[in-house]
Amino acid sequence: GLSDGNRTLWASWVLIAGSTRVFFSGDSGYFDGFRVIGERYGPFNLTLMETGAYNADWPDVHMQPEQSLQAHLDVQGRHCLPIHNGTFDLSFHAWTEPTR
Repeated sequence: GLSDGNRTLWASWVLIAGSTRVFFSGDSGYFDGFRVIGERYGPFNLTLMETGAYNADWPDVHMQPEQSLQAHLDVQGRHCLPIHNGTFDLSFHAWTEPTR
């Protein structure tokens, strides 16, 4: 709700509609839970993986691009749509680096 700030985390979610499966990563550092998600809910037709606003000093907050790709593989994704880039300049990397 509007008044319950700081009571929830940025979360990932799974959408299953018939034979279509979509995974949305939310904001996350890389962790072995992606493999568990893939085993339980995968394989996914599409993953929307965050890849932007990263920094080596923030491993629990945002994934490095290589980690985003590994997370996509861990959840058993077929197609990956990179998200969470080009919206706000929150990090020290070049603006276009995540999409490159």
